[in-house]
This record gives sequence, structure tokens and C-alpha cells, in this order.
Amino acid sequence: FFSRLVPNPMRLTFLFALALATRSSAFYFNLDQKLCFADEVGYEREPAHVHYQIPSLNHKDAVASLDAIANFVEATVSDPENNIIHHEVIKDEEGSFSFLSTGVAGEYHICFEPSPLLATRTPKLMVEVESGAAIDYTQIQTKDAISKVERALHDLKGQMNELRDEMNYVMRRQVPFQRTSESTYRRVWAWSVVQVLILVFMMSWQVWNLKSFFMAKKLV
Repeated sequence: FFSRLVPNPMRLTFLFALALATRSSAFYFNLDQKLCFADEVGYEREPAHVHYQIPSLNHKDAVASLDAIANFVEATVSDPENNIIHHEVIKDEEGSFSFLSTGVAGEYHICFEPSPLLATRTPKLMVEVESGAAIDYTQIQTKDAISKVERALHDLKGQMNELRDEMNYVMRRQVPFQRTSESTYRRVWAWSVVQVLILVFMMSWQVWNLKSFFMAKKLV
């Protein structure tokens, strides 16, 4: 899943060969600065499980002192859009966490950053990243369920926006159609009135003409 190391702020890149079929890799580093692993991931939502060991977190001098609370490591996972998809503060020397890629293709980063006090002791960090098999889904089940709800709400919002746009389009089309209908109705009504007037005029003219004919023949 993560195939190269990116120490911040120098951003040096080292390529590692992942030989196991389950793509499980373990690395050991001096954690005196922020360290990030990165890899190109496709659009598939791929799960990953990260196991770590930081023995210096249980250093007896640190535990016995008032500075014990300042000994911690921040672990973050970000997607290609720099959205934090996992974050936790590590205070135990050994542990693990799991996460799912967001489905956004690109470079994902998993980073470990020691507290300033812990960095002065140059702690050792062992990281094992496992993906593609034997993944513990219990830690990501809740977040995955929330993501599904968010996607469902996003899809519903998109459908509502599409319906609203369709209704606005129909209303925009209805306005000129209504104007055309009203204009046609007024024209038909005016033409009907004109026809009635013409008919009345013709009938009056015929009556007058017939009356004049009878008067000329002295029949009336």
C-alpha cells in the first residue's frame, strides 16, 4: 500500500520492494522528525492495517518525570486531496490502527510526528503496513458506516438538486409557453369578434339592399 518514505521537511524519497503476497512491509527508523510513507493508489477503496512499535515512549526517565505527558507521537493519514482520514495521538509503545482509502486516486500519506520532547531522545520507530489481506475491520467499521451515510446523503442531495433544476427548467419553459398561449387566445378572440362584426354588417347590408329593391319596384 505504502511503498516510499518521505521524511519532512526534506522530502527525500526511498523506494522499497514489497515482496509478500499480502503486501506486508516492516521498516525501522529514527523518529527524530516527522516521517511520512506515500504511495499511488487507484480508485478502489483499499483497506490498510498499520502496526507500530516505539519503545522510547515507555522510557523510565520520561515516565518518572513530569514531562511524561509530553511524550507522544501523532499519527495521521491523508488522502491525495490532503483530507485527514485518520488521526490519533500515540502514547503506548506498541499498537495498531486501520483505515480505508477514500476511493480518490493519487498519493496517500501516513505520517508519524514525535513531540518536541520525544524527538530530542531520537526514538526508534518500527512500522509494519499490511494491506490486501488479514485486515482488522473492527477499527474502521464505524468510520466506514459513517462514510456510507455521508455518501447516501450526498447522493440524495445530488438527486434533490437535479430535481430542483428540472423543475426550474420546466418553469422557465412554461413562462414563454403561457405567454404564447395567452397571445394566441387573444388573437383568436379578436378574430372571432371581427367575424361577428363582418357577419352583422353583411346581414345589415343585404337587408338594406333588399328593402331598396322592393321600394324601387314599389312592392313596399
